[in-house]
Amino acid sequence: MNKSYISLLSISACFLLIGCNNNEKSVENITIPASTEIAPHLENPSESIIEKPTIQLPNDEKKFINIVSKAQQDAENANNDMQRGGIFSRRNEALCNLLQDLNISDWIGTVKNLGANSDGKGVLEIELARNISLKTWNNSFSDLDYHTLIDPNEKLFKTASNLIVGQKIALSGNFFRDNDSCLLEGSLTLQGKLSDPEFIFKYSAVGEPILKTSVTPAPTTIKDSPSQNLPNLSTKVISPSFDCKKARSDSEKLICADEDLANLDNNLSHIYENSKLKALDKKRFAEENSYEWKWREHNCHDKNCLLDWYKRREDELNSFNTRLEQGIPPIGSSPTN
Repeated sequence: MNKSYISLLSISACFLLIGCNNNEKSVENITIPASTEIAPHLENPSESIIEKPTIQLPNDEKKFINIVSKAQQDAENANNDMQRGGIFSRRNEALCNLLQDLNISDWIGTVKNLGANSDGKGVLEIELARNISLKTWNNSFSDLDYHTLIDPNEKLFKTASNLIVGQKIALSGNFFRDNDSCLLEGSLTLQGKLSDPEFIFKYSAVGEPILKTSVTPAPTTIKDSPSQNLPNLSTKVISPSFDCKKARSDSEKLICADEDLANLDNNLSHIYENSKLKALDKKRFAEENSYEWKWREHNCHDKNCLLDWYKRREDELNSFNTRLEQGIPPIGSSPTN
């Protein structure tokens, strides 16, 4: 009886020992992501994450917009027209160096104006960025040597006529060389060419932009990690200047999901409130801000677009405040006549 009892204890101890060894082995194979963020729906951590397709600007278009935008900002800060003349010259030189071939393909823009001249030919204006447009001539006389007006018999006319103002599209075509300003513009004054350039353009194609996807590498597997080295899995609360429970647009949802964007949003909100207090023409200032906000809501569907937008708005509002401090009335600060 005693021998049987001892044998039973020995067998039980053996099973327990084996079980413990198996448990120790299973701990060795635990894997955790290298990132401190949790991916709760990632069933297979060895697979890469394919993000939502987004619209990406071609590199030459980004450079084009940056050159023109910088000239706009510099002209706004200039003290006189002679300085603006120098800015205009440098901008044109940079554009000529960039666009040695006047043909461009698959740039991205937003439909700003759809119309027709007295002969029924199509007039089209596409905005690449705020106050930077590509447009056809709007009358046959100006268009004699350029043929930018869209003939109703062309296939392009049918496609363009079905566009909607505010729609984001891809476009192709060509600029025209101008001896005085590198690229032919519709603006007649130096101020207009710098602050609101309208580049004359012959469209060869317009259509839906191509969506591109980006791939995030799979998280790294960590083996035999002591418990004290495990990442902090607490969830950070992201609080931009607006209520994320009411977020509806792509841009608002992106801001609410990204700490960097939320911080930029809060910072811009403070700068805006400070600028609003200084603006003498409150109505015009509010209209400008409303336009900018609507542009962001309609055009920004990825983080890079939002980063560029926040940087540009910060620069514009900081310039607004600086000019007021220097006694130079910026746009939106003086009453409208």
